[in-house]
Amino acid sequence: MLGATRAAGPESAGINSGPEGTSLQVNAAARQEAQGQDLVEGIETVLTFLLWLVLLVLAWPLAIIALILYPILWLVSLPLRLIGISVKGVLELIKAIILLPGRVLRGPGAVRR
Repeated sequence: MLGATRAAGPESAGINSGPEGTSLQVNAAARQEAQGQDLVEGIETVLTFLLWLVLLVLAWPLAIIALILYPILWLVSLPLRLIGISVKGVLELIKAIILLPGRVLRGPGAVRR
């Protein structure tokens, strides 16, 4: 009996809290999109594993070398990722500083996009 296990709330009773685009509808759409992304990531993982198995059957020395080198290359790339994150943060800060006078002059009543 699945109906008894659901939490009692406005969404379970079919009650909509307002006009189109309410937070319940937005949350449901975001949840569906996240589930779709999880499915795509799962499929990519399975396909990667299957491709590695094909490589293992066709050229097992190359597959073993790839299996050993992948973690090493991942560790080598970590500092480069950190540098990229740092540079992006600095550029975002510079952009915010440059655009600050325009945001201040626009005032609090401006429409946000």
